[in-house]
Amino acid sequence: MSEPYTATVPLDPLDVPVPAPPKTIGRFTILNEIGRGSYGVVYAAHDPVLAREVAIKIIPLSREDQFRMQIEASFLHEAKSAGGMSHPSIVTIYDAGKTDAFAYIAMERLHGQDLHEYLASGNRMSPRQSAAMMMRVADAIHYANKRGLVHRDIKPSNIFLSRDLKPKLLDFGTALAPMPENKPRGTRQLVGTPNYMSPEQADGAPLDARSDIFSLGTILYELLCGRRAFEGRTVDETLDQVLVASPKPVDRIRPETPAPLVEIVRKAMAKEPSTRYQKAAELRNALADFVDGSRTPAEAIAVRPTGLSVATPGRKPALSARAMVAIVTGLIAMVVLISALRRDVAPEPAPSAALPAAVSTPVAPPTPIVEPPAQPVAPVAAEMPAPDTKLAPRRKVEPPTPPAAPARDGVVTLAVSPWGEISVDGAARGVSPPLTQLSLPPGVHTIEIRNGAAAPLIARVEVRSGETLALQHRF
Repeated sequence: MSEPYTATVPLDPLDVPVPAPPKTIGRFTILNEIGRGSYGVVYAAHDPVLAREVAIKIIPLSREDQFRMQIEASFLHEAKSAGGMSHPSIVTIYDAGKTDAFAYIAMERLHGQDLHEYLASGNRMSPRQSAAMMMRVADAIHYANKRGLVHRDIKPSNIFLSRDLKPKLLDFGTALAPMPENKPRGTRQLVGTPNYMSPEQADGAPLDARSDIFSLGTILYELLCGRRAFEGRTVDETLDQVLVASPKPVDRIRPETPAPLVEIVRKAMAKEPSTRYQKAAELRNALADFVDGSRTPAEAIAVRPTGLSVATPGRKPALSARAMVAIVTGLIAMVVLISALRRDVAPEPAPSAALPAAVSTPVAPPTPIVEPPAQPVAPVAAEMPAPDTKLAPRRKVEPPTPPAAPARDGVVTLAVSPWGEISVDGAARGVSPPLTQLSLPPGVHTIEIRNGAAAPLIARVEVRSGETLALQHRF
């Protein structure tokens, strides 16, 4: 067993006196308080330059003790770390700076609650929902890891859920932040939260991306089981559990959990880093496979029961079967019409040639056609331009009713792995998952699916009224 731990944990908000903020910080106008964290307060604010609402996190500046200075350094480190990243599952940093009394970070304004609050309110996710949400967080961690950052404090309160349960990773203040050098002998100063630390982090060993993977595993465990994997009565007891104890298997607590997901949690939470997933992308892919049910090729697959075509850019869509049938039918009709015209040379050329196509060619039996000349039909036919003008208004009045029938939208179902930002005809429609289908009016639409720096999928799909098209893509 390792030497005893004296844990240095973040200050409780009640222990951090935060004076009332000024009416403005930098260029931002303070609106109201929206939350308190370990080090300071978060306010809603207005950015007059870009005319948008932002969130501003501030901490009071103090040089009275080294721990406070460390917090300030960590705070500004967060701005530099997250400020250089652009990922749909990482909070966007707009600005950072200092005044005489505060250090501040301006970031995107989020609406919803963090995962800790979500779970504390009694909410639960299904195994598939849990996997889909953590898949996106794992992708965000992979993005950060590729840029040389180890988050080191992944926990439910640092995962913010929007109202439609899209996650945003927060608080990169501890990402590779320097540790104080004057630690008391026989103690370890913790950077992070004990319940979600990896064994090597609890032991004070050097960290790499695999430490974040362990933390992701502990959160997935909590989502599935409804309780933390490691929960001691004291910080020291919790750290002991992280180092040597094996939590009860997920399927012992929640027997209905699918076996593949149980195995994913087990591997992510392996005590030995070498037996875990080695990259967050591997964990992301394992979760994606579970969410999808099976691995799909790295290309879009369009499935339509009716056989309608889907085209990718640069390729003209092939003629559909219906189009071919229509063309062939038209050609046959033209041949029949020409033959009929050649047989009926006697009638007046111009008017008769226009009308027979609609009335006489198909069934021209003997007697009925001998008598029609005596009827007023022929003269009327010759004067068709006048009736046409009378009928025209009738045709204009009727159309509003027929269009109502074909106005039913078609549906495009989406299966994107691990995730993708969806836009249709240039307009953003959301992120899949959780977005699983699009309702589109009949016609040809361009659907774009983007995932960070990966090559986007751009597909042209033909949507028909009341029909369903399936679009699948794996990045």
